[in-house]
Amino acid sequence: MDIVRVYPGLEREVWAVARSGREEPLYEEELYPDLSAEYINKLETRIEHLGDVSPPIQNSSAIKKLRHEPNLWELIAKPVRLFFFFVGHKQIVITNGFVKKRNDTERRHIDKARRLMEDYRREI
Repeated sequence: MDIVRVYPGLEREVWAVARSGREEPLYEEELYPDLSAEYINKLETRIEHLGDVSPPIQNSSAIKKLRHEPNLWELIAKPVRLFFFFVGHKQIVITNGFVKKRNDTERRHIDKARRLMEDYRREI
């Protein structure tokens, strides 16, 4: 697993998990082929906001702390969701994403995000 910088941010850098040896973030690899340009632009705007907003980050219509997951957050650009976590106060790492098709978030997406976060923390 590698991480790649997605956005330098005014307040914090935004990084993303990538497959080993790849420069494309995992969420782009998994989501962008099926997304319209409109949704890609919306998602990128939300990612920039995440890097630019002054701390502390709080729950809003675009950013939510996941219940029952002490270190995972969700970035929302309906219908797309990205999971992320903090590394200190100045870095965010996006793990994975999905297109939400049901009212509740499928557990497998959260489990994948937690697994990627744990892998990242073991490797640093």
